[in-house]
Amino acid sequence: MTKIRDFIRKRRVSKYVNKNGWCFNYHNIDFQLPSNTEIDVANALIKGKYEKEEVQMISSHVPPDKSVIELGGSFGIVSGLISKNLNKGVEHIIVEANPLLSEVCLTNALAGSSNTKITIVQKAICYSEEIIEFKIANNPHSSSLFELPDKQVNKIVKIPSITLNEIYQSLENQKDYTLICDIEGGEEDMALYDIGTIAKAKTIIMELHPNLLQNGQSQIPILMKDKGFIIKEQIGNVFSWARY
Repeated sequence: MTKIRDFIRKRRVSKYVNKNGWCFNYHNIDFQLPSNTEIDVANALIKGKYEKEEVQMISSHVPPDKSVIELGGSFGIVSGLISKNLNKGVEHIIVEANPLLSEVCLTNALAGSSNTKITIVQKAICYSEEIIEFKIANNPHSSSLFELPDKQVNKIVKIPSITLNEIYQSLENQKDYTLICDIEGGEEDMALYDIGTIAKAKTIIMELHPNLLQNGQSQIPILMKDKGFIIKEQIGNVFSWARY
């Protein structure tokens, strides 16, 4: 069944690209992807399912007038959808560790809106080292600081690290900022070492990755509850928290 599914996806993407190139209209925004983008990503865009949980929560829960820190910009598609929903002049800082994606991330973030203050930070969230090894997977969307047992690692690069608090301190408007996070397991250390900065957000949308943890269970929901947050919405491992 997997081989049949993969064949159908490849054929669908091939037909689409032959007609449209690597430009994908998703939620009424035209996004451009590199020609070496994995089939799964292109297929999800064509089917309207790319990061659908995060996308749904962004449209429902992200306030348009609050600064946004987005961790894990990837191809910038979610970034573009975020910027589309923000008011003119609102600051939007995007952290993307993969040096192969920073340019396309900025291009697609700006496709959502050129009226927001978009900044790309090409560093990785890390609390143990100033320079760290970042594993670039065959599918850049799944690249990570951590071991990728189910992914083919094509390249390992050394990049500078940064903490959430350092990013937060650079915000022009720190009050009740919004945190959006998908960093392939890095959220666990961030919650352990920087929970105070996380708790300064009023709205949080975060994807957890318990499959990358030794015990298979994230402690973040407990930490968030202890800090006075409530779950506004949960779809699988994607959570939307709010503080009152």
